[in-house]
Amino acid sequence: MAMAPDGKSLYVVSCGSGTMSKVSTSDMKVIQVVNTIAAPIGITYDAPTKSVWALCYSGSVMVFGDR
Repeated sequence: MAMAPDGKSLYVVSCGSGTMSKVSTSDMKVIQVVNTIAAPIGITYDAPTKSVWALCYSGSVMVFGDR
């Protein structure tokens, strides 16, 4: 899991479903789900670029803009 710097969003990857989800921390509701390359296993938030990096078991890195 990774949290946005403002604390309003939490990002979670699911290895089994091959997705990354954005969750609102105020009510813990899923507000966005994005498909990733198979088997995402790690995630981090890069504050300077306002982007979320999903790391996949295959060695791939996917970068998503935070909206």
